[in-house]
Amino acid sequence: MISFNKFGYISPPGLYILTVDEFEEIFTGMNNEPHRRGLFKSYKLYVSELLKIVEQPFFQLIGGSFVTCKTWPQDIDIVTFVPYVFEQNNTLKQSLRELFERYEFSSAKSGLHTFFSLIPDESNPDQAKFEAHYQYWIDTFSSSIEKNTDPKGIVKLHFS
Repeated sequence: MISFNKFGYISPPGLYILTVDEFEEIFTGMNNEPHRRGLFKSYKLYVSELLKIVEQPFFQLIGGSFVTCKTWPQDIDIVTFVPYVFEQNNTLKQSLRELFERYEFSSAKSGLHTFFSLIPDESNPDQAKFEAHYQYWIDTFSSSIEKNTDPKGIVKLHFS
């Protein structure tokens, strides 16, 4: 089970691999439940559109105020890691770009702050670049803009 520290962050810090159902149960059934359920409803719509485009295994890192026990989370911060093939296929890349623009540019309305990256692939000649990008997001979601707080926990969701 997930617990939270005095700042409202997942504790102990680390990467928490959850199912979508566990993610929903933990983070919509707490403080200000109607607001959290509204954000999660937008997230589920986003994921359903994403599944139609990707049609392959992918994963997400989720951080920000939604994965805290704060009363009024501002949004859900999501980085979706898609297979490397999306870098090489212009049609797929364009579909992701359109999805990103639809949600990111309306983040105040949707409550989602979305990013995309590529899944590190051992056959990819730029493997080190993608590993560094993955670590960048881990580090970004683990740290806080508030001073003197512990590192934060992050949620990871897998889709197949």
